[in-house]
Amino acid sequence: MLARSLAVTLAALALMLPARAQFDAQRQKAEDALAEYERFSTNRNPHVRQAAVEGLYSVDHYLVTEALLAALDDADPSVRKAAEVGLEGQRSQEGVNRLVKRVWLGTKKSERLAILRAFRKSTPHSVFTVAQDLCGKPDWDLRAAAAELLGYFPDEQEKAAGSLLPLLSDKEAIVRLAAVDAATMLGNPRLNEAALGLMKDSDWRVGAAAMKAAMKFRQKSAIPALIDVLKQANGRLVEDAGKALVDLTGAPLPAEADAWDEWWARNKDTFKVPTLEEIAAGKKKAEASMRGYAKAKHEYPPYHGIETKSRRMLFVVDISSSMAEKVTLDERKTKEMEEFKKRYGDSRVKIDIAREELINMVAGLQPYAKFNIITFNSEVQRWEKSLVSATLDNKNRAIKFLARLRPESLVAVGNSRVAGGTPGQTNTFGALEAAFDITSDKDLEKPSFKTEADTLFLLSDGNPTVGKIVEPQAFLDWVQMVNKKAKLVIHTISFGNANSALMEPIARASGGQFVRVGE
Repeated sequence: MLARSLAVTLAALALMLPARAQFDAQRQKAEDALAEYERFSTNRNPHVRQAAVEGLYSVDHYLVTEALLAALDDADPSVRKAAEVGLEGQRSQEGVNRLVKRVWLGTKKSERLAILRAFRKSTPHSVFTVAQDLCGKPDWDLRAAAAELLGYFPDEQEKAAGSLLPLLSDKEAIVRLAAVDAATMLGNPRLNEAALGLMKDSDWRVGAAAMKAAMKFRQKSAIPALIDVLKQANGRLVEDAGKALVDLTGAPLPAEADAWDEWWARNKDTFKVPTLEEIAAGKKKAEASMRGYAKAKHEYPPYHGIETKSRRMLFVVDISSSMAEKVTLDERKTKEMEEFKKRYGDSRVKIDIAREELINMVAGLQPYAKFNIITFNSEVQRWEKSLVSATLDNKNRAIKFLARLRPESLVAVGNSRVAGGTPGQTNTFGALEAAFDITSDKDLEKPSFKTEADTLFLLSDGNPTVGKIVEPQAFLDWVQMVNKKAKLVIHTISFGNANSALMEPIARASGGQFVRVGE
């Protein structure tokens, strides 16, 4: 009997030895990585500190988790962001337990928010009940972050719906916005009615998000609510409601209340929300019909072929040195060449095309529209401090400003420059910071954060070369993070293919259109 017990014990130890060896090896790997990290973590140059943090990414161990948490206190935002990205990859049980404890019981709000954002990627189940608890906290930003995180747990959508329902009527618009976005991700029927009821929310961003939710829920009851939006709203929300109606019904109608009222009166008794296959076919039909309609009745001239009903527009134009170059065209493509000449004329110089297209757009704006222009190379300049009405005087001033635009030349008209560097480079990050009205990281932490514009047109011919963020994926992540709150529709226009991998996803993620001019 003793011999048998000893044999069992020895067998158990034999099974434990490889696991123990693996544990020791992982700890040694963590200690080696941390020793390397310590050599550079206090360097004066933030790029060096960022590289030190990124050197920890390949190690998943609670000791590394603690180092990344400490790096969240770095003075430089790029280092803090790198630490947050590193936390996304920390999946060890002990590391996750420590993160969950910090986000639940911690006292540093910035740290708790960073962990909640990191958990959107790792989604450990142990944080779900913590997120539910945080939905009831007094701090609006914790409620918003927790609400957004709940959207990443589709397997717990019934419980998540119970926590999200009160937040759909929260006093803070950004919390309502986060709750609608989470409801859209989950698609839970319990959230349908409450989300649809926010189409006429006092904050236009919440209304726009609710219309996206309607497209996800795909309920017949959304159709009369969307038609009511067409009757009462104007500008961007009319455009959003029209898109949602076409998406839900497949009916090729313009965004006009009378047309949809008539259609609904004829079809409401027998209508069924189409299948996905029917929707795809209906979209093609609708796009063809809308193109023909828009030629006759658009509100403003199209900008690089993009039409909008927005009444609060922002035009962001690249004037870096490469904009003095000519667009590359394939002379063998006869049809494309004809279309190019018909739209842009004989000039192939990028800045000429950009300037003339925007002049035509500004000249055709209706008086009820508001607009502004941001130009950028390595520096960034607003034409005006804020959006201005499209009066004859303002349009004429803008046209004269645009007529003087040259690459590497920011024309001084009494407005502030918000970034510096070598003339001729491309500070796209600085331009979009200005477009989002961000002057510091703290702006995003305010419940009042909101952009003046609801629609942005971004024109550039290359990837960022200077600014806080130049790496395309990091840039895209930043834009998507900010736009979760701003809810801008971002249309992007690219000269050539050099930056398509950045510009197209920016447009797609925001519900905008991407246009490429030239090869």
